[in-house]
Amino acid sequence: MTWHECSEQVCGVKNAIYKKYNNYDIVLSDFNSYFGAPTAPTKVFPTDGCETIPLRPGNHGSWKNVVIMSLLMLVFGLWIRLCMSNNCNCST
Repeated sequence: MTWHECSEQVCGVKNAIYKKYNNYDIVLSDFNSYFGAPTAPTKVFPTDGCETIPLRPGNHGSWKNVVIMSLLMLVFGLWIRLCMSNNCNCST
């Protein structure tokens, strides 16, 4: 069920009462008693016959990536500051 479908059933109900639970275990038991126990999700992608691509060691947090991301954030911040100033004509 989607969020929109649920909200159509709930929104606009007169004299609706918000039920607050004191702990997660009570919530889970009430949910399971109403909807039934959750089932295990099915696998979307089969794992048989698929190989994973190994990562090269030492390249996960390369200093080059850090420098590039820092420069991008600096340019974006300066662009935002320029657009918010009164002297900028950024719309043309």
